[in-house]
Amino acid sequence: LRVMAAASVAWAPVPEGLAQLLQLFSLSQSADNATHRDIQQQLTSFNSIPDYNSYLVYIFNGLRDEAGPVRQMAGLVLKNNVKEHW
Repeated sequence: LRVMAAASVAWAPVPEGLAQLLQLFSLSQSADNATHRDIQQQLTSFNSIPDYNSYLVYIFNGLRDEAGPVRQMAGLVLKNNVKEHW
């Protein structure tokens, strides 16, 4: 038997998309109720993007230097997406 090594391609976020998510998560920390609703609607609309959960994993697990609340929010949204869509 010949064993072929699988090509390993690392996923990387599009910088603009990553920046947009980081900004929304940061804004959610000090926003009023109306702004929270707007942010939630935007985050919910991102579920139509196939790589959305990959962005959340990247923020939660890959951006160790990012603020704790931002990473926690990414983890919470990821958990909710897994519960709701899988």
